[in-house]
Amino acid sequence: MKKFFAFVSKHEKMLFLLVTIANLSPIFIGRFFPTLDGPSHLYNSNLIVNLLFNSESLTPFYAFNPELVPNWSGHFILVLFSSILPSYMAEKILLLIYFIGLPYSFRSLILQLNSKNALVSYMIFPFLYSYPFILGFYNFSLAIGFLFLTLSYYLRHQNELYRSTRIKVLLFLLLLCTYFSHVILFAVLTLVIGVYILSEIIRAVMHEKGNINKSLKNVRRKAIAFFISSAIPMAMFLFFFSKRPSSGSGGHLPASTLFDALYNIRPLIAFKISFEKQYTQVIFFVFLSLVLFALVKWVASFFKKKDQKEKQIRPKHFTQNDNEKIVWLFSTIFMLALYFILPNSNSTGSFVSVRIALLFYLFLLIWLSTQDFPKWLMGVSVMTVLVCNGILISKYIETFQLHSDVAADCYAASEKIEEKSVVLPLKYGGPPVGLHFSNYLGVDKPVIILKNYECVTGYFPLVWNIEEIPESVYLNLVPGFSMCERMLNLINDNNVDIDYVFVYGALSMKSEECNDELNSKVMNDYNLVFSNSSCELYKRNL
Repeated sequence: MKKFFAFVSKHEKMLFLLVTIANLSPIFIGRFFPTLDGPSHLYNSNLIVNLLFNSESLTPFYAFNPELVPNWSGHFILVLFSSILPSYMAEKILLLIYFIGLPYSFRSLILQLNSKNALVSYMIFPFLYSYPFILGFYNFSLAIGFLFLTLSYYLRHQNELYRSTRIKVLLFLLLLCTYFSHVILFAVLTLVIGVYILSEIIRAVMHEKGNINKSLKNVRRKAIAFFISSAIPMAMFLFFFSKRPSSGSGGHLPASTLFDALYNIRPLIAFKISFEKQYTQVIFFVFLSLVLFALVKWVASFFKKKDQKEKQIRPKHFTQNDNEKIVWLFSTIFMLALYFILPNSNSTGSFVSVRIALLFYLFLLIWLSTQDFPKWLMGVSVMTVLVCNGILISKYIETFQLHSDVAADCYAASEKIEEKSVVLPLKYGGPPVGLHFSNYLGVDKPVIILKNYECVTGYFPLVWNIEEIPESVYLNLVPGFSMCERMLNLINDNNVDIDYVFVYGALSMKSEECNDELNSKVMNDYNLVFSNSSCELYKRNL
């Protein structure tokens, strides 16, 4: 056993790299990597490129969001690479940045907190294919990596922060990247750093009695330096929320559902709950075992300190590691409290509970990294987690292959669509993940697709150009009537010329009063020009 641990310790960096590479396999199984919102991000990134360099065909429908919203990072990466590469290659680069950046930024933070607990960093891998990521929340997912990277950088350079302009500037840039990835994770980031600063003040008051003034002075300098670095993104954060409407009461999930989601580690379940929970529950018990071990050890140390006090033995001084434990225990408990307090959706976001649950488990891992565990226990725990992750990855490959084939079928229809055309998309079947698959039609050419959720929310770089779109058309581009009624209104509206109708599935798959009328309109005024097992494309009669 000792030889085994010695071998692992010697080659541990290479092992981490190999596991990282192994987790990349699903993203290369097809042309596109299908997630729920992913096609929309690709499509809108291509729209941005065309608005920048060839805006004439798009400006009647699209415009840049006048507000500098904090949902730009994923789009910026896609715009940067899709302007010189095909969209699927730009997407692959974005995915590589995420799948390599997140584990290494997490590892950087773990090693900064406790270099002896490098094995904890392997527990990040099941979280790469998280449910929020499969939903296509690319900006949120990238923000997690920026969160860990910024915390790691801050902790490494916190004592030099007030003396170095370069460090302050780099910290500012990392904070800005986090803000432009996701506003809530920026808030979490500043909260954690704030807790660090507060804990140092408490530590100075309680334990640095001889040098309390000097210690408080250093903390004050550090706090001022951090304020300087964070002032601009913090001002943008406050301005952003001052422009948002009241979130209201939202929709809270039942307590039983929340507890069940914690037990199953719902953020790890990407597709099929009944299958995946068998393995996520194993991971849950691994985490629980480590937590119980750490708590038992803490209780034992408490009684040991009490015994030392009774024997008039001076207890060990409050160390930096003790400070780390308290900060991350507080942060973990705080995330757990938010998980039960916040609604699952409101006017500023959705899927809130699963996102907070994801942060809770990641913070729990960070807290565990501050503890001391026997090598055998950590080794067994990591091996168990990686085996479960490997089984889940093998299942994901099958699912991604299926969805990728459907995405390729939808993209194939784009070859029959002329540039600058207006397309009406209809969804008549297919898996739930295909909600925005119609957007694949416009990822490599300027096409106006009359279904673009990003332009409706106001949280993304593009919005509908309400100054030029006729009011009757615009009212059917935003939620109001049922989807079928809105599509029927659009195809009957003389203020917009619809060149193509794209059907995800087949017209015959829906038979309701509204759908029958809509389908009849398509059959009378359009000709079928393309079809395969996944979709149909109709072109307007000349």
